[in-house]
Amino acid sequence: MGSKLSLLLAICIPLQGFIFSAKKINRSWFRGHVVRHGRIPGRFSAVHGAHGREDGGVTSEDSKKRVEFQLSRGADAILEALGRIDEKTSRFQSKTGLSCPRECGRCCYLPTVEATQSEMLPLAKHIVSTGESDFWLEKASKAGDTCVFFLPGENGKGRCMMYTHRPSLCRLFGFSSRTNKSRDSELIKCQHMDSGELKIAASSVKSRKALAPDVASEARMAREAGLGFTALESQVPEPINKAFLAALNKFQMEDYYMRLELDRDGK
Repeated sequence: MGSKLSLLLAICIPLQGFIFSAKKINRSWFRGHVVRHGRIPGRFSAVHGAHGREDGGVTSEDSKKRVEFQLSRGADAILEALGRIDEKTSRFQSKTGLSCPRECGRCCYLPTVEATQSEMLPLAKHIVSTGESDFWLEKASKAGDTCVFFLPGENGKGRCMMYTHRPSLCRLFGFSSRTNKSRDSELIKCQHMDSGELKIAASSVKSRKALAPDVASEARMAREAGLGFTALESQVPEPINKAFLAALNKFQMEDYYMRLELDRDGK
């Protein structure tokens, strides 16, 4: 038994040291590449909008002016996709007359509001740019299941404090459809909307006189819009506060690391 344990330790300890050394070597290689060649390695520059070299690298001068960070570009792509959802729901509203009750926030109280980490990147980028990261990190960490960005009022009313950067579910709820077992589109109804408006909207969707965005496909397209730019581990919907914290932490870490490398590049 003792000999087996000694053998296991003899294998594991050097392996742990190798993994640690590999991480150090990888960073040293990154910095060394910039020093030797005056550019960011091609595998990094491919997602940062490369300029100035035929091989896809970024010159040290261009890197400070033109390089867009990986997660930042992903956030912009996702926000653009989310904007397209708004355009579709707005057309549906105009066609049917369906609308939310004024200042209604009943759906925002629900603990089932979910988002993916990628969908929260636009909001993470916005918060980092305003310098409020520490404030929202602490607030979201202490929040319960209710969305930390919802400002409640009285009698189920309230408003979203980050409305422009809200995820797909918040944009689609009440104004989207799903495919039922008969393969027909049906309106996903919100019980707090006007019953008369709901009846007209549901009939319009069923008869295809008005096109309500399909909730599954629209959410998927928004979530996947940043693929190729983002490096988040999870694309699975999770509680909105948890998804936001993961996105903000990842954005801060990657933004800091890449800026550090670029600063060294310019020295």
